[in-house]
Amino acid sequence: MGAEVIRVESLARPDPNTRGQAILESNRGATGGGYPGSYPGPTPWNRNSNFNSTGRNKKSVTMDIMTPEGHAAFLRLVQNCDVFIENNVPDVIERLNITWDVLGKANPKLVMISMPGFGRTGPYKKFRAFGANMEAIVGHTLLRGYPDTDPTNTSNVFLADAVGGAGAAFAVLAAVAQRERTGKGQFIDMSLAENVGHTFSQAMMDYSM
Repeated sequence: MGAEVIRVESLARPDPNTRGQAILESNRGATGGGYPGSYPGPTPWNRNSNFNSTGRNKKSVTMDIMTPEGHAAFLRLVQNCDVFIENNVPDVIERLNITWDVLGKANPKLVMISMPGFGRTGPYKKFRAFGANMEAIVGHTLLRGYPDTDPTNTSNVFLADAVGGAGAAFAVLAAVAQRERTGKGQFIDMSLAENVGHTFSQAMMDYSM
């Protein structure tokens, strides 16, 4: 949509789902992506098929936010950004000391959206999540099954992942439009499980009526 996207990443903890691992092609199922010629090469984080699919037209910077120098560098970056997007469990952001209380002070015009699986409050706050288990918890997996089977026979479609990206984009654009009118940034708490729930609102209405 025309945005300059900068991924803040870690050399100590690279993301195996997008950057891949230096593994044999026979084990590629562990990360969902393979390497050209089945060879990870000296820079496997740049050769994984998942990264080359999702990382196009994005910039990247590595920093260790746990160190004072890395944290200060991150705050300087935030001061020059319009939007900060993250989808970790809440305690990760708290440990890194990059919560809205911190970033909002560094840049009052910042729009920050947090996308944990189950929100920042409640009994599921610390649960890690992927699209498949979010869909199961909110009931989507059961609805896609057959009357004579249970949800274990339902295939994964990971709808929650795609819907999460679309929902976040819409929320961010609305917040940016609001900032253009008021000059103030804002924090958005978007539970991915709640966000995918609207995709079967018709079933909810059928049940309630």
